[in-house]
Amino acid sequence: MASRVKTSKNVDEQVEYLDEQEQEELLQDLRNENDKSNLFIQMGLLFVDALVCAIFLVFEYDVQTHESRHQPLYLPFPFLSTPVFSRFSYPGLGVLLSLAAIVCSMVTMVLTCRLTLKEMLQLTSSHKGVGPFHRQAAVAAASVSSVIPLAAMFIRLEWIELVFWCLPWLVLMMNALAIRMMRQVQDSFTALEKSRYKFKGA
Repeated sequence: MASRVKTSKNVDEQVEYLDEQEQEELLQDLRNENDKSNLFIQMGLLFVDALVCAIFLVFEYDVQTHESRHQPLYLPFPFLSTPVFSRFSYPGLGVLLSLAAIVCSMVTMVLTCRLTLKEMLQLTSSHKGVGPFHRQAAVAAASVSSVIPLAAMFIRLEWIELVFWCLPWLVLMMNALAIRMMRQVQDSFTALEKSRYKFKGA
């Protein structure tokens, strides 16, 4: 009778051990899938950032090849049926600050998400997770991206041109929101692991 009780106890312990092992493997698999999804989101955001950079580079080319200041300088918005020309007096400076702001936003994304060149080229996650928000690069991006929109509002440009100069700021907000959401999911996994270990310790 005693041997049966002992055997039953051993079986229960083995089942409990297998359940814990399966839970740990499942949690790790979910973490890995989340890291892969995060990597694709991060690369997608960087691609969008690069596209916005391309828009400003096209506009800079128009600025440099513009023959006369008296002729209209059109904004690079191909989806608009009616062309809109810029009334901003210093478009070259605006483009320079906008490009600097977008680059700072991209640096914020890369440093916060701990992205490496190998990860970006091979699209393979190193499973480092999202780190602390890189405030220095984010503050630089926010400061630089706010200069031209504030000037545009001060001189009361048309709303469509104001939207154009706000693109770097919108890029930063989009990146910051995505980072915040990724951190929330990562924190949920961490909390789940801690609660599981607490339950195991109890």
